[in-house]
This record gives sequence, structure tokens and C-alpha cells, in this order.
Amino acid sequence: MNWNLVVHPQAARSPRHHVGVSVLGPLRATADFWDLTYEVSGATAVRWPLVQFPRGQRRDQLWTTTCFEMFVQRGSEAAYVEWNFSPSLHWACYEFSAYREPVVTALPKVVEPPRLEIQQLGDVLTMKVLVRNPICNPIHNRNGQNRNGTGPPSEVNSPPTEKGTPRALGFTAVIEELDGQKFYWSLQHSAPTADFHRLENWSARFDGSESTIQDRP
Repeated sequence: MNWNLVVHPQAARSPRHHVGVSVLGPLRATADFWDLTYEVSGATAVRWPLVQFPRGQRRDQLWTTTCFEMFVQRGSEAAYVEWNFSPSLHWACYEFSAYREPVVTALPKVVEPPRLEIQQLGDVLTMKVLVRNPICNPIHNRNGQNRNGTGPPSEVNSPPTEKGTPRALGFTAVIEELDGQKFYWSLQHSAPTADFHRLENWSARFDGSESTIQDRP
């Protein structure tokens, strides 16, 4: 399934690049991994963060320059998870209880870091993202233990519930061109300024019965 992202209409000028997202599907809410690809055409006009480590690390403020993002709503709740995937191979994950209200007790536990891979062919750059457990539910095994087989009861997961099933997805990107101009891309925009946290812009939704992603206009 594929989406062409839309640049925010208040950009200072027209971008010299375009952004698309594809999902290797069918993508189900209960799948162990989600397989995503972000694609940028006009890549030679973009300022790309340098890859400093063979494996990325968890870092904050990746969105201050070129960065790909994903927002996942938790069921019918206002809660959601934000993922940042940087071309530097660094990543971030944040949890919100409601619109722009971060859960301040702790960062969401990520059992396995997302796998990021960059490839450029001519003027097209792709970043493949393999992310496990994107809604950040605790991982459990058949014995009801956490992934390490030990740990306090708070780390033990129960089967997915309605509140833990993702219902809406938002794919977004911040792209900085070589002259420093930044462009904000999303499935759609509903505010005078770019705001990736607005639920109404997450127009990729899950079907309630099959939990299969649906592409909607």
C-alpha cells in the first residue's frame, strides 16, 4: 500500500523533492513487525544527516532536521505513540496520553530497536524501516513472562484488547533542503501551521473487523 505525502501549503516556496510512504502488507495491528519504506525523489536537493554509527541509537530532537515519522493511535483512546526515524539511523519513540500531552513517567519501553536501512539510487533515496511492536504494548511469551523470561509483574503483557489496538496511522516527514529551508509533509494538513500531532490528519486507518490497514483519501 502506498501514500504520497502532501507538503504543508504555507511552505515558503515549492520543494525540490517529494515524499512517499509504502507498507509491505497486508499490515495487521497484531503483526510482530511492520515493514515500511519512505521514499524521497529529488534527494540531491536534501540535507541528509550523517550516519555516524553502523547501528543507530535512541536520540531526541531528530525532527530538527530531515526525519521521517509515524504516529499510531491506540484504539479509540486519545493516547498515541510517536516514532522518529532519522537517515542518520538514530531513532526515537514517545508516548502521549492525549494531544501533545507526553507521558512523563518514562519513555515507552522498546524491546527491540527499529531496523533502519538507507539506500540511494540516482536522485531517489529510500529508507526501509522494520519496527517491532509499534504501539509499544509490553511483550509476553506463552508462559506469560516478559521477553527475558524474568522481571516484575508490571512487565508482563496480557492479550491485546480493544484499547490496545491501533486504529489510525499518521505518516509524516520533516525534510530540510540544502539551503536550510524545511518542508513539512503529511497525509493531509488541517491547521494553518504544520502540526503532525493532529489526529484528523492520520488518514490511514485500520478496519475494525480485520485490523488491516486501509488507504483512504
